[in-house]
Amino acid sequence: MKIDLDPVQNLAIAILVLYTGSFVISRSRFLREHNIPVPVVGGLLFAAITAVLYGSLDIRPGFDMALKEPTMLVFFATIGLGADLKLLKQGGRDSCCSP
Repeated sequence: MKIDLDPVQNLAIAILVLYTGSFVISRSRFLREHNIPVPVVGGLLFAAITAVLYGSLDIRPGFDMALKEPTMLVFFATIGLGADLKLLKQGGRDSCCSP
């Protein structure tokens, strides 16, 4: 059985995945100490649940990909906002750009 999801449902699932990942990390000392990102934990749990639903109940979610490219652009653009300028300066030009 295929379940088609619209962009609003995709967004709702994404938010739920992030909150689930945050909840799991807040309860796991190992994940906190090793700085495992919230989206990784939530995404792996979502992938496992989706695999179980597909394998046992033949449920296949179909996600709308209309917002895929804009959200990827926003994600990769904001990665740079988390850069620590002091650490970047400490590395210097020669550490990243030497031939």
